[in-house]
Amino acid sequence: MTSSSVQQARQALGRRLREIRKDAGLTARELARRADWHESKCSRLENGRTAPSDADIRMYTTLCAAHDQAADLIATARGIEGAHIQWRRMERAGLRRVQQSVMPLFERTRRFRVYQSWVIPGLLQSPAYTRAVLSTVAHLRDVHASPTSSGRPSLPVGAARSHLRTPSGHASSSPCRSIRPGETVLTRMPKGPYSRAAERACITTAALEAE
Repeated sequence: MTSSSVQQARQALGRRLREIRKDAGLTARELARRADWHESKCSRLENGRTAPSDADIRMYTTLCAAHDQAADLIATARGIEGAHIQWRRMERAGLRRVQQSVMPLFERTRRFRVYQSWVIPGLLQSPAYTRAVLSTVAHLRDVHASPTSSGRPSLPVGAARSHLRTPSGHASSSPCRSIRPGETVLTRMPKGPYSRAAERACITTAALEAE
């Protein structure tokens, strides 16, 4: 489970808590008052911004007269947090194994539809751009990559454009790719030692190779 999947699962759990509260006829403010919580806590839990503890869930189900749902909700919450911990461990060890594990699926896929509003899609990234993105993510999540023998971070950086080619090195004509980077992708780039002009050239060239 990826970090985005973990967040989606937290949000889904939060929606269940919101439904329980609404079925009980309580406002978020009233539930927080009865639970002796800060009034913003219900919002954080129901929107997936804060992971609920076992005690939080028991309080929700008790105040909302939904005792029969407590065990299932707690099991769901524990499963989500377990997946989150596992993902963080994989991040700290480097994502090479994760990437390698999905390569068979990638190679079998015949139709790709990609839209990205934040960064240049991975298939079109240059090695320098990929390195800048991963460095930014590592900094934001306080993930420290272990150094390699050369002393450089062991981030899983490779020539992403090579994925647009078959193992023989010729442009593949069988897979169908529809890749749409948002306009802001080209203006809001991560910090790094690369040229924006070079990135635009990389996108153009890769797009031509995929045709």
